[in-house]
Amino acid sequence: MALMNIGSGPAFNATYQLTPLDEGVFQPPPHHLVHVLNNEAMPIAVRIQSVSRGRWSVTLTYESLSKRRYETGIAIDGGMLTRVKHREIP
Repeated sequence: MALMNIGSGPAFNATYQLTPLDEGVFQPPPHHLVHVLNNEAMPIAVRIQSVSRGRWSVTLTYESLSKRRYETGIAIDGGMLTRVKHREIP
């Protein structure tokens, strides 16, 4: 699995958190990335078998070059993306 920065600039102080939405599933700790350059794919430490079963929420946060902060929320159900929501955060 990988993250791809499709923005026009680099993403700094990037983090991602996977949260299982089904009970009894191990929740991995948050992961931190230093930066993700634009048009760059960054491999992340998630086994595809983990998210191909059950329901998961993935939250990505990062800062832009201008210090604005953003969050992208992704819903995964049985390995399929079912929702992506992007917003600026204070």
